[in-house]
Parts: sequence; C-alpha cells; structure tokens
Amino acid sequence: MELKRVMSNEEFDDLVREFAAVPSWDDETLLNARLFGNSVRYFKCMAKISSLMGGSTAAYSCRTLGDLRRVVVGQGLRRVHEETVKGYVGNGNHRQEIGSPPLGIGIDIEEVKAMPVVDDYRTDEFYTAMFSQEEISYAIASANQRVTFAGMFAAKEAIRKASHAYAAMPMSQIEIRHDEHGAPIVKGFVLSIAHTEELAIAVALHYEQL
Repeated sequence: MELKRVMSNEEFDDLVREFAAVPSWDDETLLNARLFGNSVRYFKCMAKISSLMGGSTAAYSCRTLGDLRRVVVGQGLRRVHEETVKGYVGNGNHRQEIGSPPLGIGIDIEEVKAMPVVDDYRTDEFYTAMFSQEEISYAIASANQRVTFAGMFAAKEAIRKASHAYAAMPMSQIEIRHDEHGAPIVKGFVLSIAHTEELAIAVALHYEQL
C-alpha cells in the first residue's frame, strides 16, 4: 500500500529547516544527531512527522533525508510493516544472575533542559511519541518530571545503541518499567540510570535471555 502524500517538497524542506542544526543538507544526508544537533531534536522532528501522518511510525525506519522525503511527500516508498518491530520488548524482572558476557552495551547522556516544557505531557506530540502513557504517568508522579523524562529517554537511547534490533523501533514501544525499588526494567537488558539536575545518563547491557 502506498503512503499518502503528507506535504509538498517545499513544505518538507521547511520542516527539516525548522529542526536541522546544520546550514545545508541533501537527500543523501543521514538522519542522525549530527544533522539535528542532538537526539532530542531528531525525535522532536520524527514526532511531528508521525503526528502529521496520523500516528504512522514509518519515518523511524528511514536512514537518509531522501528516504524520509519519499515517506512524507509520498513518492513511492511502501509502508513499513510496524508489526515487524513489535514483540522485541517485553517487561520482566532483570535481577537475575548473569553468567555470560553481554551481547551489546549502550550508553547515552542527555541534557535535562532539552526536554520540552509543555502544558500537558499526556497529550503533547513529542512526549506521546517518545513515552507510553504508563511512563508519562510515572514521570508526572516524580519529584522532578523533566529529570525523570530525561533519564528514561537516555535509557531508551542506550538500549537502541546496545541492540540494533531496537534502532527502528518507535521510542514509545521501548517501555521503561520500574521495580518496587525504582530500578528501571526492560526484558533482555540490565539498565542503570543516574542524573543531576542538569544531566541524565543511562547504561544498557543487552543479554539474549534474562
């Protein structure tokens, strides 16, 4: 099934210009933090596109600006089957004895000030694209909401770096749960999150089975 046209080429260029941190680019430019300045700006752009596309996550599978243009402008890129990236993430207790080395290690650091200030986290386009409603509720109930969001965001990015299987998965589907002690949990990973008032850092160790 062909994707419907969302905007014109000129509108697409304006959208990229709104979020890009570099003065020039072309359709071969990679979609990464270098183009956008940081990963938060990248995901803000993707969240806006997903919203324009009625919630479709096809944009997250794009590698270059040309791929993204074909999705958004509707020049023939076929719909990515979102079901193919579902099912990788489950929730379970990671506090088990580990006897083998990890398959991958990821680390990420985020500035708390990069988390957008909004009126309602539950309906905001960025936060609903990045976090599940359960995660949003958890952050809202915390003492410092933006710090908590930054920590969970860093953990998701660390997971994506630790396992390529998660690289094209929408961020809201990488759900960070917490045990009774507040430790972060994602099945298949050992996670650690730390933060100050300005920075949040997370480490993810990926294991095939936990």
